[in-house]
Amino acid sequence: MKTIRNATGTTFSQADLDYANFSHAIVFKTDFSGKTTLDWVNWTGVKFFRCSFPRNFEDASVISLCTDRDGRGQDYRNGSLTNLDLRGVNLTDVVLASANLNGANLHHANLVNADLSNAQVLRTNFSEANLTGACIQNWGINSDTQFTNVRCDYIYLETAQRERKPASGSFQPGDFERLAHQFTKTLDFLFRNGIQPEAFDVALRDLLEKHGSAGLTFDSLQNFENGAQLLRINVANPDADKTPMHRQFTNIYAPLEKQLAAKQEKINILEQEKSHLEGKLAVYSEQVPSMWRFLFNQTEQFSRPTLHAPNSHFSGDPMADKGNKVEIGSIGGDASGISGGDNSGVAGKNITGAAGRDISGTLEIALDQLSDSQDPQALKLAELLKQVKTAIEKSDSGLSEADQQKALKHLETIGKLGADPKNPDLLEKAGDALDALPTIIQRSNTLAEFAERYLPTFTAGVKAIFSVWGVAL
Repeated sequence: MKTIRNATGTTFSQADLDYANFSHAIVFKTDFSGKTTLDWVNWTGVKFFRCSFPRNFEDASVISLCTDRDGRGQDYRNGSLTNLDLRGVNLTDVVLASANLNGANLHHANLVNADLSNAQVLRTNFSEANLTGACIQNWGINSDTQFTNVRCDYIYLETAQRERKPASGSFQPGDFERLAHQFTKTLDFLFRNGIQPEAFDVALRDLLEKHGSAGLTFDSLQNFENGAQLLRINVANPDADKTPMHRQFTNIYAPLEKQLAAKQEKINILEQEKSHLEGKLAVYSEQVPSMWRFLFNQTEQFSRPTLHAPNSHFSGDPMADKGNKVEIGSIGGDASGISGGDNSGVAGKNITGAAGRDISGTLEIALDQLSDSQDPQALKLAELLKQVKTAIEKSDSGLSEADQQKALKHLETIGKLGADPKNPDLLEKAGDALDALPTIIQRSNTLAEFAERYLPTFTAGVKAIFSVWGVAL
């Protein structure tokens, strides 16, 4: 027993044990003294018996913290915790005032309400640690101190929970990491999406009016890479309470910023729609026939009826002269009397079309009547009907023979009403014909673009012409 009691365990004198993992080991009479390096060693759950340690790892309370991982409410002020592996340790309400934490790994540690005033935390890893409510008065950090994904709702710049940052509300994720190197005793406002000028002006004016005695002056404005901006305002009066000032500004600025952002979003959508429509109109204007373009641009001028010239074909009864003959050279016959005479000359039949089916002949009669008129509106109507007729009669129109005949029949009806605008029997038929034309033409894949681009203008133009004559289709 005496031999066993006096026996020496493992000797690590002068060994380099950095990052070694002794977790849950039983370490008996082991020598870690001398120049042994023990940086970032994992001592979780280790049981030590009669061991010797280097001078920087002799504090029993620090050794207990490394093994038990629980330092809640403990006082480590002025202690040396340099280069320790303290990942995930519970340090809630701990006192680390003036302690040396340089190089310590506090990844995911709980430091809620910890007192870190005057602590040295150079190169310390606070990534994913919880620093909510911690006091960081005069702590010493550098560019190597890590705050990646730190959880922190607020901190204090002075002991006894004074000089809260932010003065009201809570940090959003990423705020503490962004501002850790910037904290001072100024009144700070972080604008994550940049400053909205109108909302800022309203909130600042209100702040200055209600807290003029605080001696508020501009300190600085800092820009961050992601577009965020940090505004700092000096508070000359040391007794001024920054919490109500911060809360007041935020309560005015935040909702107003959202309202203006929503308004701007609506404006952006309308601008996009406007740009889209202007683009479509530009393409449409390039492709629409000149006469149709003229009618499209002049539609508003057709809102008031005009008198026909005295010698116009349409003055009085447009069909009063029933003895006139209309030459139909393209068909090879003539039509006497138009509405009451004997119509002949189309392959020896009444005007029902070539071979008794094609109604182009009667449509031509109506078009010729319109073209011979001295009324400019009649000439415009004839031009519109001719352009649609040409598209329908093309060999590659894609319309069946039956659909062609129906479409031409509708054009004929509209033309007849144009020649006799006061005819009540034709009025309803012409209105139905104008509505039916797009349906028939859209059955053709070949005329789909024609129907989409030109028929709306055709319909508007026809209605505008008849409105001049006092006829509503």
